[in-house]
Amino acid sequence: MKESDMFEPLKAYLQGIGYEKVYGEVGTADIVGINKQGEEIIVEMKKTLNFKVLEQAFERFGRAKYIYIAVPLANRSKAYNVNHRFAYYILREYGVGLLYVPIGLITGENSYENVYEFIESAEHHVERSIADSIRPYNELTVGGSKSGDTITDYGYTMMAVKAFMQEYGDWLTVDEILKHVETHWARPKPSLAADLRMSHNTNWCEFKKVGRENVYRYIEGAEENGREEIRALESATISEKVDSKPNSKKKLHELFSQPNKSLKKEKASS
Repeated sequence: MKESDMFEPLKAYLQGIGYEKVYGEVGTADIVGINKQGEEIIVEMKKTLNFKVLEQAFERFGRAKYIYIAVPLANRSKAYNVNHRFAYYILREYGVGLLYVPIGLITGENSYENVYEFIESAEHHVERSIADSIRPYNELTVGGSKSGDTITDYGYTMMAVKAFMQEYGDWLTVDEILKHVETHWARPKPSLAADLRMSHNTNWCEFKKVGRENVYRYIEGAEENGREEIRALESATISEKVDSKPNSKKKLHELFSQPNKSLKKEKASS
């Protein structure tokens, strides 16, 4: 069993108690939930209750109102483990909650079981909300995933660029791409121009020089994975501006569909 196997049961549990938006791998936090009141909950997952996960939970102080640790449990009747008495004491002393995730719920063998709150989290003072670290792709990320399996700022940028270029289907300058796609780079134009010409992107992006300027085009049919990425992006609800206002939302496909039409009209009239 992997830590990430607990994500879906915990996501369903959090949504069931009022956290409508649940995100995976927000910064260094495994799971983040935001409710209608804008209150934050952080859940750190581990396969066993140990000092490493206690340390991770303590590092989240000041970032969320509620902080929990989640670990798998084979049998609810054995939730209390005498070997964990000191850990229970520390959790209660510092106001960190403990959730048990039944193994049967994780494997799907006993779907009627529920996540069990063994220790309730105290209300913590929030100094810098974890909501400030939420990125659009966190709705697509599975909490507890290994670093190589998660979506990064760069990965999301290039998925968005690829989606826009494939949807438009013709030659584009870097300025035209950046007019409709937000990136994570501090210097977007030179960074995107250099990246589109790198070897790892040549399987889906071609470029040529027109006058003194390079133009770029998505290679039609270059990779079937591109369409799956676009479907995943279009199905995700993201923030127009990702900050502590989680209710300001927009479908990603709206960011692409209308600009494409307007850009083609601009080119047709020029």
